[in-house]
Amino acid sequence: MLNTNYNTPTQVSIPVQRSFFGFDKFIGDAKQKMIHLYRNHPDAFDSEKQLMLKYWEFYEQLDLVLEDKYDSFKSWFLKCTSPETLTRCHRSLKEDNHIPLDREL
Repeated sequence: MLNTNYNTPTQVSIPVQRSFFGFDKFIGDAKQKMIHLYRNHPDAFDSEKQLMLKYWEFYEQLDLVLEDKYDSFKSWFLKCTSPETLTRCHRSLKEDNHIPLDREL
């Protein structure tokens, strides 16, 4: 789980909102969180998919949401077509007028 010791000079301090239910919410922008993640888990930056999983796990509690299904989701996610590839294809199709911008056929 996340190392919440923010007193060392090598880490970025990200404000934390404490919860009565035991879940801490990290407050800050995505850039602060990415810097923090890189400094504490540089291996997450080996691929875009690894990065997404680690980010979602640490800052959005994906592992808690999926519970015992997290490992199977992670395995599937690392093999599936990347969100970036789908976004680029979608953008290309729109630019080439293969998808109507007004959605009327």
